[in-house]
This record gives sequence, C-alpha cells and structure tokens, in this order.
Amino acid sequence: MPAIQVWVNNDSSENVEKIVKTLDDAMLAHQDKKFKAFVIFLDKDGKKHEDQMASVAEKVKASQVMLMYIAPDDDSVGDYKVNPAADVKNTVMLYRNLTVKSKNVNLVADDKGVATLKSEIDDLLK
Repeated sequence: MPAIQVWVNNDSSENVEKIVKTLDDAMLAHQDKKFKAFVIFLDKDGKKHEDQMASVAEKVKASQVMLMYIAPDDDSVGDYKVNPAADVKNTVMLYRNLTVKSKNVNLVADDKGVATLKSEIDDLLK
C-alpha cells in the first residue's frame, strides 16, 4: 500500500497547511490506489497541538489526511529514524510496501517544494 508520513517538529502552521492540503488533494485524486497520508506532530507536552491540528484541517478543508501527535521520546520516533532536533522542521517519508522510497527533511511547501512532493507522490503511485 502506498503511503506518506510527515513528521512535524516546530514547523510553521503555514507550511504545514500547504503540505496537508497537497496530501489531502492527492488522497482524493488517488483513492483508487488506496494512497494514505499521515501527519504526525511531535509533541512533548501531550495535547499541545490539538488546536493546531483542528485549525489546519479546518482551514484547508482536509477530509482525508490523518492528523495525530506523539511524544518525541516515543519508540516509534527512533523506529522510523525521525530526527527530533529543533532545527528539523519536518520529515517526509513516502512508502510502498513498507519500504521507504523517498525521504525529505525540512520540506518547504513553496511552489517548488509542492511540485517536488506531487512528483514524488506520482512516482510512488506508478
């Protein structure tokens, strides 16, 4: 199954919104391929990001992308080899059949970054 995980750590709401919108649109466009997208906020304070997640989902009208939070010291952070350092704003991993096909760190969701993300999703779904 093709999937993408975006691990968010200290990224701006604006950047996260653009990433979520891109992923939500891709999920809608590729429902026939069972493409899934997850955005995971690293959150040492527990529920700190609940309001931000709700705001992002509402602002971009995301209906497909799963938004969640997890503590930076959770075992899954190490298992997925996500760097929780403060200078790492986000980590984007694209998977097919549980194998990482592409990984980006500090993706900037400007025109170039969104185009790259869309291209990588298209490649993943071929």
